[in-house]
Amino acid sequence: MHPPHVLITCKKRGWSGETAMIVALARGLAAADFRVSVAAPPGASVATRLEVESIGLLPIPFNKNRPGILWRMPRDVALLARFIRRERVDLVHCHASHDTWCAALARTLIGENAPPLVRTKHNLKRIRETAANRWYYGRAIDRVIAPSGAVEAHLRASPIVPADHVRRVPNGIPPPPAARPDRAEARARLGLAPDAEVALVASRLTARKDVLVAAQAVAGLRAERPNLRLLIAGAGDADVREPLEGLAREAGTIVLLGHVDDLEPLYAAADLFVAPARDEPFGLAPLEAMARGVPAIVSDAPGHRDFARPEETAVLFPPGDTRALGDAIVRLLDDRALHARLAAEGARAAEAFTVDAMIQGTLAVYAELLRNSSRA
Repeated sequence: MHPPHVLITCKKRGWSGETAMIVALARGLAAADFRVSVAAPPGASVATRLEVESIGLLPIPFNKNRPGILWRMPRDVALLARFIRRERVDLVHCHASHDTWCAALARTLIGENAPPLVRTKHNLKRIRETAANRWYYGRAIDRVIAPSGAVEAHLRASPIVPADHVRRVPNGIPPPPAARPDRAEARARLGLAPDAEVALVASRLTARKDVLVAAQAVAGLRAERPNLRLLIAGAGDADVREPLEGLAREAGTIVLLGHVDDLEPLYAAADLFVAPARDEPFGLAPLEAMARGVPAIVSDAPGHRDFARPEETAVLFPPGDTRALGDAIVRLLDDRALHARLAAEGARAAEAFTVDAMIQGTLAVYAELLRNSSRA
C-alpha cells in the first residue's frame, strides 16, 4: 500500500504566520511518512523554504487579480486536476479561499474518484450567504479546520457551514532553540543601549494588524520614558509603512527593521512584546514571544483569547486604544513582579501550542476522510 499522498495548496507569496504553519505542516506530514506535495506560486516563500527538502513542488500562480482571472483560474484548475490524477493524490488541503475554489473545481473535473478536500480557515472574514458559498461549504469541502476558538465560533455561527464539517486544530509553534542569543550581544548588534527599555512588534504591516497604534503609544511616551525604544519587524503595505516611517523620523524612538528572517535576537533583546491587531484569528508572534519568556501586551482581539488570560498570562488592552496601550507598557516596565509573573506564566501557557499537537490533530482529520476514500 502506497503512503498517503497529500497535496497542500498555498496562494500566498510572502511570509506570514499562515505560511509558517503551512511549512510546519508539510514538514510534519513528511516526517509522519506521508508523501507531500505543495502547490504554490513560483518563487513564493513557502516554495523557497521547501525546495531543498523531500517535498514535491507544483508551481501554480493562483493569481486572482483582474484582469485575466477568467483565463488564469481555469488554467490553474486544469493544472491541479491533471496533477491530482497523475500523481494519485489522496487528499487535498487548502489554506485560502482562492486556492480552495481552484481545488474544488478541479474535483468536479475529476469526478467521483476525486480525493477529499480540507480547508483551514485562517481568517475571520464574513462568510456571505450566497448560492456559490452554499455549494462551496456544503458540498465541495469535506472538512473545515479552525486553528483557534475564534475561528471555530465564526464558522459555527454561519448558517451555511455544516456544523459536522468543522474541526478545531490549534496552531502550534516550534520550541525555543536550546541555544538562545545573548541579550547584551543582541542589543549591541541592534544599536540599543544596555539600559534601553525595549518593546517589540513582529507583524506584517497591514491595516488589520494596527501596528501604527503601537508606534503612536511609544511615541507618546518619549518625554516620560526617554530610554524606551520600539522595534518593528515586518514588511507589508506601503499605505501602512509610510505613516510608520514618518512617525519614526519624528519620534526618534521607533526602529523599522523590515522583514526579519530570524526573530530570536529580537526576542532576546526585548523587555516586552506588543500585539496590537484589531482583527486577529490567532496570534503566532505573541505566542512565540511568550514561549521565550517575553511578557506580552496583546489587544483583546478574539484570536488572542486562546492563550492570553488577562493579568495571568498577558496584559490585554482594547483594540485601537493608544492611551490604554501606553499605560500598559509603562505598568509592565515598572511592575517587576507583574513582569516576572507574566514571563513565567506566559511561557507555561505557550507550552500547550506545539507543532506536534497541530500535526496530530490534522492527521486525525485526515484519518476521518481517508477511511472512507477509495483512493486511500
